[in-house]
Amino acid sequence: MSQTELYQSILLKLGHLPAASLAEVDAFLSEITKKNSSRIKKAHYKTRLAQIAGSWKDWDEHEFNSYLESTRQIRSEMFADRDFSV
Repeated sequence: MSQTELYQSILLKLGHLPAASLAEVDAFLSEITKKNSSRIKKAHYKTRLAQIAGSWKDWDEHEFNSYLESTRQIRSEMFADRDFSV
């Protein structure tokens, strides 16, 4: 079935529904649209993430190690001033 035939089939079936059922159909279609929109957003996010995720591969070894060391230092200092007991 072609896309045009599918649209026509759906519209024909909608035309036969009583007006009271249209609210249900609208809610159902809204739910489908929301799910599809969510999938598109996830795909877009993954594409954007993939574009920046490899940016560190262009760094030289010294630059990359410096970045890792600063990250470790920041993480260790985040909780250094907190007292805890075991």
